[in-house]
Amino acid sequence: MPDTEQETREIGDIAELVTQMLKDDEARDSLYGKIDMATAAKFEPDAAIKQLPWVKNRHYAMTDIADAKNAGVRTFSTLLPDIQIAPNTEFDEEYERVEMAEQAVGWEFERMNRVENGKKGVHDQIVESAVKYHAVAFQTEYLKYKLKGKTDPRYKAILARKCANWPVHHPGTVHSRHSEYGLEAVAKVNTYSIQTLMENFGTDNPGVAKLLAKHSNIKPFERLNTFYTLVDYMDWTHRVQFVAPNPGRNVQRMVPTNSDMVMMNEKHGLPFIPWVISDYGDPLWQSVLESGMWENLQY
Repeated sequence: MPDTEQETREIGDIAELVTQMLKDDEARDSLYGKIDMATAAKFEPDAAIKQLPWVKNRHYAMTDIADAKNAGVRTFSTLLPDIQIAPNTEFDEEYERVEMAEQAVGWEFERMNRVENGKKGVHDQIVESAVKYHAVAFQTEYLKYKLKGKTDPRYKAILARKCANWPVHHPGTVHSRHSEYGLEAVAKVNTYSIQTLMENFGTDNPGVAKLLAKHSNIKPFERLNTFYTLVDYMDWTHRVQFVAPNPGRNVQRMVPTNSDMVMMNEKHGLPFIPWVISDYGDPLWQSVLESGMWENLQY
């Protein structure tokens, strides 16, 4: 067990923990990759098949799974959640309080769910993840707390639009540990460009400052295609965020243990882990993809 009294955690220890979590989820992530290919109507024929004159490099892929996914998402996305808060007592004041709370939560959800810059709303993203993977993983953020002290126009504009944010993640990039009592730790592992890391954490972040120092001669456009793996680990006491070099856009399954580009390493002080992770397993298309039937249907 880690020492919960220490103010920071050893980056090497966290890297080894996350590497094991990635290893434990290899089979799941492989299945998710197949689902991603099928729902994008992508299929790569065998090399021998591609040599046939009537095939060559033509694109052949059936759209049944993609069509089913789109139909399900567009149907269920119209069903917005019904927010209900149970009163704790029978007094009229308590009923008035929970009614006001329901209205406030509903209003904040509506603000958060608005489409911004062409990106799907939070509700649509959650429904799509549930239909595709039978799993959903997202963080819960209170922006007035997260962006406290930020004064530039960009952050002011963000706070003017909404107070809450639920970043919905591909469940294949979220790795969690559970006990019989519930969630114990979460590691979000994915690749991001230098530019995205700058925008997400700010150039005044010490980890970003070290990252930029390593690329002091880089051209602005190269920040968009130079990628690093971001590890965001959280348990009941600490949150640790650091990046490590990545040769491409695919996540490496072995997390380096010697990173010095640390965005955060401290006790978070929260009485909960601000993640929602729901994984019911057995995605809708698991049997047809794992059995090889879907691949056979392509020919």
